[in-house]
Amino acid sequence: MLGLVMHPFFYSVLLFDVVYREETLLNVIRSVTRNGRSIILTAVLALILVYMFSIIGYMFFKDDFIVTVKKKLLIQAKRRKERACDSLRMCIVTTLNQGLRNGGGIGDILRAPSSEEALFVARVTYDLLFFLRSSNRTAFDNKIVNFEDHIKNEHNMWHYLYFIVLIKVKDPTEFTGPESYVSDMVKVSNLEWFPRLRAISLAAVEKEG
Repeated sequence: MLGLVMHPFFYSVLLFDVVYREETLLNVIRSVTRNGRSIILTAVLALILVYMFSIIGYMFFKDDFIVTVKKKLLIQAKRRKERACDSLRMCIVTTLNQGLRNGGGIGDILRAPSSEEALFVARVTYDLLFFLRSSNRTAFDNKIVNFEDHIKNEHNMWHYLYFIVLIKVKDPTEFTGPESYVSDMVKVSNLEWFPRLRAISLAAVEKEG
């Protein structure tokens, strides 16, 4: 009826009749809805975490939220940068949209901080909290280690923080090869030394396979 009165696009809803008639597709729907409560609670938890990160970002790092945009409908338009956290609402939208979609978390779109800034360690910690959750939990639970072991041993954010502090207080003449490399990266505010979407346990399993 809506297709006749409002717009023919409403006829597309009738495609769901295929799901109703096909048992395999019905089983897919049942498998999802059976755990509907868990899915909803997980989504609520994700929204709470995004809200908390948005508040922290708005309070301390709103000047770091700089995103690249293009003018609408202009294919050849030059890219320009805009502030994306001048209000808490903007911070929430940016964190939800960019933070959850980027492979390395919200840090991928934030301004690279200088190691001489007062809030450098806080920014690294803020970025790491997003980064450590960017790998799919099931990727570890199906391997030789579970997700809890992964974030406790392989990708413990406090280990990264301690390592950064170590190279700041250690005599540069006593640096090992990796320490010298990371020290140079930190000096130029380059965070590419973080093993984004990689883990020792996953690499070992892939090599065995």
